[in-house]
Amino acid sequence: TETYGGSPLSLLREFRLKRAEELLTYTDMPIKSITGRLGYRSRSHFWKLFKDAHGVDPEQYRQQAGTRTPP
Repeated sequence: TETYGGSPLSLLREFRLKRAEELLTYTDMPIKSITGRLGYRSRSHFWKLFKDAHGVDPEQYRQQAGTRTPP
């Protein structure tokens, strides 16, 4: 079923990547911990999905964003 404009799997992926953005930006949590916390069993799979979505890997994203205070 295509509720809300996407399949359940694509919505879950979108949610996880959005949460990864937040954790990378607003925490100093290790990327390995973020990967597990978001339910990814494979670090390399998470990195590929993140890089495909953002054009940079999670480590580069964090460096570009810098650690900020949550809004």
